[in-house]
Amino acid sequence: MNNNHGGQRDGAGRPAHKPFVPKGEQVPPAKPDDLGEFASRVWDDAVQALPHILRPLDYGILRLACESFQLAMTAKDEKIRLQASRAFESLGRQIGLTPSSRRTVKPFEEIEPIDDDAAFNEWMKRGGLRGKS
Repeated sequence: MNNNHGGQRDGAGRPAHKPFVPKGEQVPPAKPDDLGEFASRVWDDAVQALPHILRPLDYGILRLACESFQLAMTAKDEKIRLQASRAFESLGRQIGLTPSSRRTVKPFEEIEPIDDDAAFNEWMKRGGLRGKS
């Protein structure tokens, strides 16, 4: 499989990899109607900025992060604001919402198919279970 998508290269001259897109169109779920003003902004920003990271299973964490941010921005009680801020940071780290996590949360990429027959034949040539793998 050719991963040199249109001849594009990354900064080091390696073939550029495009984000994995499952068969069929991947569309983010509709933004929940009940999000507050601050939570709604976080949702919009995250969905727009992180489409190569967010997967369908991540939208529950995104919602909780948005709601935590809303509470951190609007709560009157300082203790609640602090707890909500910590919750937002913790949840956000998991899906790339913080600057430091964007360095470690990696985009998902297309997995290159393996020629099972060729891999098996090569393994057998090396002795299979008896040989060195």
